[in-house]
Amino acid sequence: MAVIAQFQPLDRGIVSDEIPAFFIGRNREGFWVARDANGRIGGIFLLQNSAVSFAKRNSEPKGCATIFPSEGIELDLENRGNPLVAYLGSLMRFATRLRQQTARLHRQMTEAVKRRLKDP
Repeated sequence: MAVIAQFQPLDRGIVSDEIPAFFIGRNREGFWVARDANGRIGGIFLLQNSAVSFAKRNSEPKGCATIFPSEGIELDLENRGNPLVAYLGSLMRFATRLRQQTARLHRQMTEAVKRRLKDP
């Protein structure tokens, strides 16, 4: 089971209120997430570069600090990133379930054939 980072307030000695900060990391499905530290905006992306660009674009003209947590992160806001990622995530979950069901069926059929060959 993956560890999910909890969004904690940032140390004001490191990042000031004048500099927006964004957390950028992967979610449990492997997509890239960008979320501002104050929880105002965030998005899900296919590429890390897209998540970083989103952070920069939403902190113009000042720029931003980027924080890359070692744990996975999940977007807890409306997805303002790539709208197709949500559909792709659903499709990936469906494909995973289908692959698991197919593997289970294959094992059952293999066992049935082995029993049949054993008892003619």
